[in-house]
Amino acid sequence: MEQFASPSGSSPLPTGPSPATRQMLKLGRLAKIGVPVVAVVGLGYGISTFMEAQNHAQQQSLQEQERLRKNAMLMEAYGDKSSLEDMQRAMEHYHKN
Repeated sequence: MEQFASPSGSSPLPTGPSPATRQMLKLGRLAKIGVPVVAVVGLGYGISTFMEAQNHAQQQSLQEQERLRKNAMLMEAYGDKSSLEDMQRAMEHYHKN
């Protein structure tokens, strides 16, 4: 048994984890931190993309409503063009815009 004892009198086996195990523990800690960080960043990106899509759809809806309103004004201004007054009103409105 004496031949296996170290000269300092302590046990010949290392007491702490090996360097490879320490590296794996560091990666484990990194993964414990990294996964939530990636999840939060992904969630933030998803929310941002969703909000942009909602704003874009709302803006398109407002533009469509404005276009329909202008078309209705033009149709009202032009009338049915059955009389000279309707035609004159339509021409005045056309030149004004």
